[in-house]
Amino acid sequence: MFQATPQLSIDEFLTAPGPILDVRSPGEYEKSHIPGAISFPLFSNDERAQVGTCYKQAGREQAIELGLDLTGPKLGEMVRKAKAILQERGYANAPDKTLRVHCWRGGMRSSSVASMLTLCGFQTATLTGGYKSFRRWVRRTLAIVKKIILLG
Repeated sequence: MFQATPQLSIDEFLTAPGPILDVRSPGEYEKSHIPGAISFPLFSNDERAQVGTCYKQAGREQAIELGLDLTGPKLGEMVRKAKAILQERGYANAPDKTLRVHCWRGGMRSSSVASMLTLCGFQTATLTGGYKSFRRWVRRTLAIVKKIILLG
């Protein structure tokens, strides 16, 4: 039976168990990412541009269909890669096989990948607001004035 993927706030997401999978394109990941997150792109840089252009020119429905055409052949390999990531990090024997998944805004890419992984027996959680919420959290955290004591 299909189970909905829980969406976690940034504080919950950062402290939840399991590896973090960043499903944004390689270019987005290279520009910046959550420390320790693993690049797990749904689209290549070119594919992301194609889907974005299609969305702007033809609309959401056509962009979704293009996205499905582009990702369909990759899905089996993505499941195998997720299993390998858990194995490499010592989570392979964990009963829930938990993975944390995020994209840019916490939208279609992360929810699609999380749903597919859940269907394949993984437990997944997505980041509410995606990487943008992480950036806001970093800015808020850095804006907090803290007393610094220098020993020397």
